[in-house]
Amino acid sequence: MDSIQREAADLAHKDVAVFSRRFGILVVFLALMPALIGFASAPPGSLYLGVQTNVDDHMVYAAWMRQAMEGRFLFENRFAVESQPGLTLNLYYLALGLMAKAVSIPVAWLMARAVFSFLFVVLLGRFLLRIGLDAFQTKLSIVLVTFGGGVGFFVWEKFGQVVVNSPELLKSITAGKLPIDVWQPEAFVFPSMLTNGLFMASLCLILVTLQAVIESKESWAPVLRGALAFGALMNIHSYDALLVVLVLLGFLVAQLASRDVTWAWLGRTAVIGLGAVPAAAWFVYVLGQDPVF
Repeated sequence: MDSIQREAADLAHKDVAVFSRRFGILVVFLALMPALIGFASAPPGSLYLGVQTNVDDHMVYAAWMRQAMEGRFLFENRFAVESQPGLTLNLYYLALGLMAKAVSIPVAWLMARAVFSFLFVVLLGRFLLRIGLDAFQTKLSIVLVTFGGGVGFFVWEKFGQVVVNSPELLKSITAGKLPIDVWQPEAFVFPSMLTNGLFMASLCLILVTLQAVIESKESWAPVLRGALAFGALMNIHSYDALLVVLVLLGFLVAQLASRDVTWAWLGRTAVIGLGAVPAAAWFVYVLGQDPVF
C-alpha cells in the first residue's frame, strides 16, 4: 500500500512539475509583453527603462543599482537633498546592479522579473503539494493564485486612493477608498509580475520560508534554508517579513487548536525566525542614523 501511495505521489509531483514549468513560461511571456512592446517601439535616441508604473520608486532603485555598478556596497537615496550617511543595504538591488554592469539596468530589471516570476510558479506548485493538495487541486490553485485579483475592476481612477465614480455599495464596503489592487500591485501576484521583480523575489522567499517551517516539523534539515530565506526577505522587503510573522501566528493558533504542535517544532521555527534578526537590527540602526531613510 505504501509503495502505491509513493508511486501516486511521484506521478503527482511530475505532473505538477511539468504544468508549473509550462504555465510559468506562459505567465512570464504575458508579464513581459508590455515591456517588450515598449523596447520595440521606443523612438530613436530615447531610453525605455522597462517599467510602466511606480516610476518614482524605480528611479530610486535604479540609483541603487548604479551605485552597485560603481562598486558601492551601501547605498544612499540620490533623489534626496539631505545629507546622508549612505547606510542602505539591499541585497536584491546590489545583485541586480552587478548584473547591470554587463547588461544595463533596464535589461537587468527585465531578466529579474522573468526569472523570479517563473521561479515563483514552480515553488508555488511544490508548496501546494507539500501541504497536501492533489495534482488537480494544485494546478487549479496555481492558476487562481497567479491571476486572482480584488474588486478593483469595478472602478478605475486615474490617480489617488479615493473613490470618485463607482457604485455606492463599493464605496460603503471600501470606506470610500479605492480597492487595494488598483493602487498597490504587490498585493496580488500578476500585477507584481507586471511591476517589479523585487515583489516576485520576495514572494519566492516567502514560499521558501513557509515550506521550511512546515518541513521542520520532522527535521532540522530545512531550518538553515528557511533562516537564510527569511533573513534575505527581511533585508530586501522588510514589511513582507512582518506579514510572514502574522501568518505564522495564525498557523500556530490553528495547530494548537488541532493539538498538532510540538516543542521541537516550535524551537526549529523559532530558529528560522532568528534568521531575520541581523537584517532587522541593521534596519533599526539605519532608521536611527539616516534621516532620509
